[in-house]
Amino acid sequence: MGRMRPWAVQRFAGLAFVALVAASCAVPGGSTPELTGNYVSVPPVPFPSASAFAVDLDRLDELACLECAAGDADSARFFYGVLPLAATDALHGTSDVRAELGNLFLSGYFGGLYLRDSLGSSESGEESDGDQNPMSVAVSDAIGGATHAALDGTVQGLVYTAQHGSPNEVRIASLALAPVMAAIYGYNRGYLEVAIENPPGGTVAPPALECESFFTCRTDTLPLAALDTLEPTAQALVSPPDALWSAVATSLHDTGTRSVEGGRQVWERLLDGTEFDAEAYTAIIDLSYGFLEVTEAALLGLAEGVVGDVELGRTGLLAASGLLVWAGSYFLGLAADAPSGELPALLCAGAGD
Repeated sequence: MGRMRPWAVQRFAGLAFVALVAASCAVPGGSTPELTGNYVSVPPVPFPSASAFAVDLDRLDELACLECAAGDADSARFFYGVLPLAATDALHGTSDVRAELGNLFLSGYFGGLYLRDSLGSSESGEESDGDQNPMSVAVSDAIGGATHAALDGTVQGLVYTAQHGSPNEVRIASLALAPVMAAIYGYNRGYLEVAIENPPGGTVAPPALECESFFTCRTDTLPLAALDTLEPTAQALVSPPDALWSAVATSLHDTGTRSVEGGRQVWERLLDGTEFDAEAYTAIIDLSYGFLEVTEAALLGLAEGVVGDVELGRTGLLAASGLLVWAGSYFLGLAADAPSGELPALLCAGAGD
């Protein structure tokens, strides 16, 4: 499969706001140490501290406490489902952006390790190959390279534009990133279809993927409040109110649908001769549904930025920053040589490993 270059992505590297943070893209060497709170334990991460994102133990502990109090706490569901969706919702309101992005990095990196371990070693090299994987290509195109430093620098730029950029800068950034979100969404939708169709032996298959429209796949298991706010935008993509909305809807839909088959092909190939770990399967399905929802929220906000709603466009840029952190760190984790089993855990009665 050739490298996928959605429309306008190449303009991204030349945006004016990137120059504002170019000097701070490099991060020092080192790693992030182990974190232990009252309700969480997080193994060390083999990457240095970042300027754009960092885990705030107090915030993480607060969310973990709520999860433990709710009962039937499960570590995988919390770190790879509840945590990233809570961070995304927080990015749509007033929050510590750096801490919420840090939670998304933590979720993505260890989610990559979790998936790597659930499939064995067969997927690690192929899944991280940008020429084979349309999602990794889209992420790499957006951040200018599949490295921790590139991710940090790009996210800094996006957050700056979201918070301080001019209306025109917001629109240009939204125009560049909207097709990236559509491509990532389509890839993950294709992957989720394959995952649902291939439950491991002895596991009951979940219901088939059903969505009201292409960009409206939701799950009651992991609700995302931001999508309620953005429901009018989703409807505008289904029934465009004017010519501009029609052009945006057509372009995003075309990009997304083209990426679905790529996602299916990658995962059909990866699952050839292997299968998901039965204990991890439910968490992987939940994570994938959550990933669709987070991508949708970013996409809808960016679509508003394209058509001229600057405030929703700023929100979309923050959500896209979170999605790129989550997806980028996922690929870092998937390709990592960290030992199996070194995953974060909730520290409450009944929490899974």
